[in-house]
Amino acid sequence: FYYPDFSWIKQISPRIQKRLTTKLNGKTVSVNYQAVDIWKEAKYFLAPREKVTPNASLNTKVWLSEALYQKLNSKPLSFEYRSKEYRIDSYQQIASDGGLFVLEDIRDSWRRFPGQKKISYLLLDVSGASVERQTALENFLQKRYPGIAVESAEQIRQRASGVLKSFHLNLIILSGISVIIAFFLVSNTMSGIFLDRKREMGILRCLGATPLENVCLFLFQSVFLGIIATITGIALGLYISQFSFFSGESMTADIDQTISYSTIPPYLLWISLFLGVFGSFISAGVPALYSFHLKPISILRDVPQGSIRLRPIFLLFMGVVLLVLAYQVAELPNVSVPYYGLCAIAMVIIGQVLCFPWLLLSLTRSIHFVITKTSQQLLALRIGIEEVKGNYTKNSLTAATLMLSISLILSLSTLTDSYKASVLNWVDRDFPYDYSLVNKRDLYEKTAIGIPLWVKQKLEAHPAIEEVNVFVLNAKVISGKKVYTIHAFDTEKARLREKKLGLSGFPSLLAETDIMVSANLAHLSSLSIGDTLSIRTKLGMQSFHIRGIREDFFSESGTILMDVRNYRKFFNFTKYNSLRFFVKDTVERGEVEKEVLSWMPNSHWQLLQAQQLKELYLRQMAKVFEVLNSLKVTACLIAFLSLFSSILHNMYQKIRLLGVMRSIGGNLVQVGGVIFFESLFLISFGFIMGIMSSLLLNPIIIGVINKNAFGWTLPIEFSSSLLVFILISIIPIAFLVVLYPLVLLWRKPLRNLLNYE
Repeated sequence: FYYPDFSWIKQISPRIQKRLTTKLNGKTVSVNYQAVDIWKEAKYFLAPREKVTPNASLNTKVWLSEALYQKLNSKPLSFEYRSKEYRIDSYQQIASDGGLFVLEDIRDSWRRFPGQKKISYLLLDVSGASVERQTALENFLQKRYPGIAVESAEQIRQRASGVLKSFHLNLIILSGISVIIAFFLVSNTMSGIFLDRKREMGILRCLGATPLENVCLFLFQSVFLGIIATITGIALGLYISQFSFFSGESMTADIDQTISYSTIPPYLLWISLFLGVFGSFISAGVPALYSFHLKPISILRDVPQGSIRLRPIFLLFMGVVLLVLAYQVAELPNVSVPYYGLCAIAMVIIGQVLCFPWLLLSLTRSIHFVITKTSQQLLALRIGIEEVKGNYTKNSLTAATLMLSISLILSLSTLTDSYKASVLNWVDRDFPYDYSLVNKRDLYEKTAIGIPLWVKQKLEAHPAIEEVNVFVLNAKVISGKKVYTIHAFDTEKARLREKKLGLSGFPSLLAETDIMVSANLAHLSSLSIGDTLSIRTKLGMQSFHIRGIREDFFSESGTILMDVRNYRKFFNFTKYNSLRFFVKDTVERGEVEKEVLSWMPNSHWQLLQAQQLKELYLRQMAKVFEVLNSLKVTACLIAFLSLFSSILHNMYQKIRLLGVMRSIGGNLVQVGGVIFFESLFLISFGFIMGIMSSLLLNPIIIGVINKNAFGWTLPIEFSSSLLVFILISIIPIAFLVVLYPLVLLWRKPLRNLLNYE
């Protein structure tokens, strides 16, 4: 109004935003509180029937998001803010896509929280927005109110989209491997269906059906089954998405807020439908080609399935070439999305699968030769090996499914074990203190009460305590389009402590604009020592000089390490997140614990010992990677289904052979031995190839994909205990997978077995 240069601003809407905590079904949940000028912004929030005029009485009206309203179930909303209890008895529901938030008129907010009349931010409704106008407005305001920043809606959206981006990238990659496993399962199943219907298709050819009609018949069946299964999968996915089972968690994204957005965008549903249907179509490609080359004479006697078989030695050569090239491709420079790393993973998987036919033939021939030369008694084993060799193409698909499943399980375990080892080393290095004083409510109820400032001086004055260091954490510091975490502490004490231990690389950070950054921040933002990083502070945008780079695991987006004295100047704080200290060896630690906790009774203080602190960080890491366990379960389930389906189809394919064995006196053990040894060979081969696949993929997943996504350099920690468990489980799995087919076979009358069509 007073400045014509800014007449393009049509409306200014004040907002107050607070973070509240409330109890929902016995669980402490964070709730976002928004106070708005409801008379100005009613059109954005309220339904058309809820007209608001200046004469309306809104003194007691509160609106809740749909997700929060449903969780409360008409009960009063009791919440805590700055250690004070509040209660809202009357409220209404507001239409929202998700989120746990409370909406109230700004005048009512001032009455509810007396003495707190600051505005969190202002929303500007403008006409003709441009970068030039935004810059002019920010420069104008900075001269009068240092620290104020002007951001466009697009800039806020871009920064918000980066939250959990790295975690989701890893999750998408690993989920993609699960999808590939499912495609192999479908292909394996369709191969079995082709073998079951081969004679039927031969009859159709005799009746005049063309090869193309056979292919269409086969593909239509595959697509029809794919549509049904995909729609069922989407429905199941929509149901599961309501829970936190598949949700990622980090310091910048509250899990309860995340899962409240249960609406899945339509484009994801269409992508899922396309993947399911198209995947079924592609997976049935090889069996469909077999049906194309099927000869009508196949109804009279067994003939080769077609002329499309490639020489195993040629496939082996192609596979080895792909494996060699994969590591060259992985080393190519990646951008924000590691496309070359993804291509390398695909090349490793395809390369291994192409090697399978030659490996299966070579192994079965070698084993059969050894058995023949050494013993004539192992008839069941010889027949089982012969059956594997006789249909090595389909068995290659079964083995590939097992390989991918075991590879996924081992790769996920290696990834989590590598993070675990790195986190433990980091805690040992950066937090070697005997005790950490924390507030239990902050840990378990997501409050931000912290530890009062006066406690530090009292700890330093205690004769039994040697060194005290502070811990201040700010998880949402804005720098351009990214959100970083700041860890503030007494850097000089840490530097001197490491110097005594003979460690180097910790520079002095006493100059007010000196900082260190985590290795992942430096990698993801392409920063190095000597560069500057602009950060929004209470004094406005400030340029900080990077004096060192250090491995740090506080944040997936990156951590800034700053001396607490400089942090106070640029950000200010009224509490410590925790205090960490050493206790002299000559004193009784139990007495020190009691004394420290007695300074402020009923304050929810807790003293964490060094081992407890490690366990705390490991629990936080486990929450982030908990979703990966679901992928392990999925991989195991798909692998078992694939193996079971293959064994069942193989049994029906050779049912006459098994019937002949029964008719000449073969007992249950002998007949079942054929199926058992066949499945045992496939499981052993698939599992061993899965272990090798994991060894091949780990350097790419951890050294390329993870490095590009998170920026951390991790040591590869291969789980030997899991490896032993996998090898031991081969025989029990082989027994379980053949149990049902064997019972089914034994119950079938011998006449039906010999006349089976």
